[in-house]
Amino acid sequence: MFLSYKIDDPFHYVITGSGSEAEKETWDKKKSLELTYKEEYYNKLRSLNRLSSINSSPALEEQLSQYGKRYDSISQKIRTLDIGYIKGHPDSYLSAYLLWWHRRRLSVDTIEMLFTALGDEVKKSSLGHDILLYVYPLTDDNEFRKANPLVDQEFDQRLSNIKSVYDLSSKDSSGNIIEFSSYKGKYLVIDFWASWCKPCIENIPALKKMIERYQSDSIQFISVSLDRYINDWKQSMIKHQFGGIQVSDLAGYTSLPAVYCKVLWVPKYVIADKNGRIINYDAPQPSEPGFKKLLDLVTEGNISIASSIHSK
Repeated sequence: MFLSYKIDDPFHYVITGSGSEAEKETWDKKKSLELTYKEEYYNKLRSLNRLSSINSSPALEEQLSQYGKRYDSISQKIRTLDIGYIKGHPDSYLSAYLLWWHRRRLSVDTIEMLFTALGDEVKKSSLGHDILLYVYPLTDDNEFRKANPLVDQEFDQRLSNIKSVYDLSSKDSSGNIIEFSSYKGKYLVIDFWASWCKPCIENIPALKKMIERYQSDSIQFISVSLDRYINDWKQSMIKHQFGGIQVSDLAGYTSLPAVYCKVLWVPKYVIADKNGRIINYDAPQPSEPGFKKLLDLVTEGNISIASSIHSK
C-alpha cells in the first residue's frame, strides 16, 4: 500500500495497493458534498487572503472571518465522519491514514484510543509507525508506551527513568558525553536542529546573537543536532560557524532527548528552569521578537508568563 498527495493540492491524495484505492474512492463518494464545500471554502480563503495582502478593508476582513468559520465548521464535520470510519474499520489501512491526517487536530487521548483500537497489522505498517512517532513523545501514559514501544522496551524504561532534563546526555563532535546536569543551576535553552532544515540554518545568526547577549546571565544554550549522519552535522557547524555547546544524537526523532522534550519537528526550542523542569516546549524561534521577550522574562524570574509564550 502506498499513499501520496500533491503538496499544492491538499484535497486530492492517492492510495494504491491492497484494495485501499477503491476503499478510499468509496469513502470519498460518501462525503463528496462535504469535500466539495471544504475545497470551495479553502480556495475562497486563499483568494481573499491574496486580496487582503494587497489592499485590506473591513468588508474584506469580515468576508475572511465568515469563510474561515465555514471552513472550520466543514473541516470539523469531515473529521467527525472520518473518526467514525476509523472506529468502524480498525483493520483498514485507510483508517490509519485518516488518523494520521487528522492527528494535529485531535487530542492525545483521542489518538491513543483510536490507535489502540487499530488492528495489529495496521499498527505495524509504516502508517502505524508514523502515528506512533507523533503521539509517543506527546503522551505521559506509560502504559500506552509499554503497550506500543517506539523503539524497544529498554528505551521505554530509560525514558520513564528521566525526571528532568538534567538526566539527559548527548555526545559532542569529539565523541565525549556531555551531561546536561553539568549546567545545573542555570536555565537551559535547548535548540533542536538539523543540517537539512532550512529554517534551522536561517535561525543560526539570530541564535548566536542571543547566546552572546545572555552569556553573562544564568542561561545556558545547548544545540542538539538530530542529523542521521555525523559528518553532515560537523560540516554544517563549520560552514555556519555555529559554536557554543553542540551535541548530536544520531537516533534523530527517536532519541531520548527528542522524545523527552516532545520534539516532533525542527527547529524546536525548549526552555527548562534551574531545576531542570521544562517550562516551555514550544518557544518562539530566535529570529522572532517573542524569543528575546521570553528570555528576558526568564532572567527576571517570571516563569509563569514565560511558559505561556509559544511559537506562532
